[in-house]
Amino acid sequence: MFVRKYGDLITGIFFLLLTAFYFSQIGTIQIIDSGSLDAAFVPKIVAGAMFILSVCMIVMSSIKIKREVAVFSDQEAETTPNTSWKSIIMTAVLLVVYVALFQKIGFLITTAIYLFLQLLILAPERKPKQIVLFAVSSVIGAIALQYIFVHLLYVMLPEGILR
Repeated sequence: MFVRKYGDLITGIFFLLLTAFYFSQIGTIQIIDSGSLDAAFVPKIVAGAMFILSVCMIVMSSIKIKREVAVFSDQEAETTPNTSWKSIIMTAVLLVVYVALFQKIGFLITTAIYLFLQLLILAPERKPKQIVLFAVSSVIGAIALQYIFVHLLYVMLPEGILR
């Protein structure tokens, strides 16, 4: 009951503290002048995004807690499906498989497959239209990520079987 009610708030506070630590460590990055963007640029962007998302999570969970009037009864708790553990375990296994196949198959293919399967795991319903949408968005997302990493950030990614 406690985790169900305050879980998002605790997570938001944890990530806010993690962001503060992460941001404090950015100053330790050795900066080599190689152009307009230095080595601390992307970590600063990530820290800013983490800060914004953490604050949003804290605010939204606080509003949710204030609005929550009805308390879950034992009957409602029994009828609520407990798929969170199943999703967490499936996500962990999927992530391990993704990391294991990343070098052999390549970034583009493994990322598209990972995104598609992750969307299937997290989707509450799996209608045929949604599955097609998941497939298309996974491929577009993987292509967009590869473009960003290779052409904008100049990060070499494994090509795998696409060589």
